[in-house]
Amino acid sequence: MKKMFFAAVAAALALAACTPAAKEFKLSGTGLPETLNGTYAKFYDMDQNVKDSVLIENGTFNYVAPANDTVVSTLVLGESSMVLSNEEGDFTLTYTTDEATGAANLRCDGDANSSIMKAQEMKGKINELRASLNAESEKIIAAIGEAEPTEEQMQQLSDLREKYSADSKDIYNSYYTKGGNKMIDWYAFMGLAGSWTPAEFVENFDAAGSLVKNDKDLAKMYVTMQAAARTDVGQQFLDYELVNPAGETKMLSEFRAEGKYFLLDFFASWCGPCKMSMPVIAEIEKEFANVLTSASIAVWEQDADGTAYAQAVKDMNITWPTFQDSKSDAATLYGLMGVPTFILVSPEGEILMRGHDIKAVQTKLRELNK
Repeated sequence: MKKMFFAAVAAALALAACTPAAKEFKLSGTGLPETLNGTYAKFYDMDQNVKDSVLIENGTFNYVAPANDTVVSTLVLGESSMVLSNEEGDFTLTYTTDEATGAANLRCDGDANSSIMKAQEMKGKINELRASLNAESEKIIAAIGEAEPTEEQMQQLSDLREKYSADSKDIYNSYYTKGGNKMIDWYAFMGLAGSWTPAEFVENFDAAGSLVKNDKDLAKMYVTMQAAARTDVGQQFLDYELVNPAGETKMLSEFRAEGKYFLLDFFASWCGPCKMSMPVIAEIEKEFANVLTSASIAVWEQDADGTAYAQAVKDMNITWPTFQDSKSDAATLYGLMGVPTFILVSPEGEILMRGHDIKAVQTKLRELNK
């Protein structure tokens, strides 16, 4: 009996010896200001709920959690924050203060191949690119001064914006793995989202892991992008019933004319760029009067009685057909992501162009009507 007991104990010890140690995420904070002593470093989940915390003492803290690289949280220290994932390994967080601005900077050190370090590196490259191009744009703006910018200066500023879009996309792509489910994939996905076509966004979201799909903002954007993909270039015009604040109804198709192009302008009374686009729409109306009809549809109005819309029609000098979509159904049906949004439809009902640049629409119409 005694031999059996010792055999059982030996077996239990052998089993325990064979059990691998639990993988852990370890984070040590150093150099924290005295003002943070006695407070807590808080970890928030993706829904902005506090999921864990650790006491700060003598300018330091030590945090340990089970390793899981699909768990992302935002660490908040006083007024500073940093996004982290619970990756296996030891990481050190350093708190410094910029002498020039007084701003707090958080820097993490650890495995260079970790998502934490890659995300920090990627963010650094984006910030460096932004600072470089901002410096160039500030020189142009300083040269303009109080004068009206020349076409050359406007083109230079436009070129800088395009360069930022192209170069930042290259940076994000260099860190992005389609279908990946690590923090760096989620981070890069957010950076790329604005550069993808609606169809590309939908494709990448469908292939994505849980980090992307559980992000409520990205999930909401996915629904919008699905609608935008259904009403993108090459798709067919979609009709729907508009209802204004007075309860009057109108089908969107009633603004079209047989055999003519149709320019659909979604705008809002409070939108500055919308107001700036109206004179160009007036030019288009005059230039292509024989081959085109237009309609400016107001969405996302902030009053219930249509007063702001009615005033905007006067202030923006809208002399072509217009209507207020009081329910903003267009935002859902057409997947609007902002205003103004312009959609150019062929006489046959095919969507030829979609975007936010009315000058580009004017150029397209000139190409089509040479």
